[in-house]
Amino acid sequence: MSETQPTVAVEYRGKAAVVTVIVANILSEDELNRLKQAVNPLLSDSGLVLIMDFTDVRSISSSVIGYLVSLKKYIDGKGGVFRVCCIDKKVTSTSSDKYVYEIFKIVKLDTFFHICPTVEDALASF
Repeated sequence: MSETQPTVAVEYRGKAAVVTVIVANILSEDELNRLKQAVNPLLSDSGLVLIMDFTDVRSISSSVIGYLVSLKKYIDGKGGVFRVCCIDKKVTSTSSDKYVYEIFKIVKLDTFFHICPTVEDALASF
């Protein structure tokens, strides 16, 4: 992946920032750093509502999970809302179809995060 290729798309919907991850795999430190560079500037507002949409993501590294845990703790500490959505939908037509939800479930983060099936459900959840 090229350094100039975006990792996420950000859309504001009401008071929420919806961050759609547009890469299939976030496995390397470079990919994680691009994710952080896109998301961290959104964190300046207290009371932030951040929704992370993983619709097209097949796999993530443990470093990404650590970053998401840190994000949630930071946003919770600022009185904000953090939602993860679209991790239980299977990406098809690939040689390594995976559920990102299974990764969350294995490390017991399915109970730590508020996980919504869709962006619309995430928007309606606060």
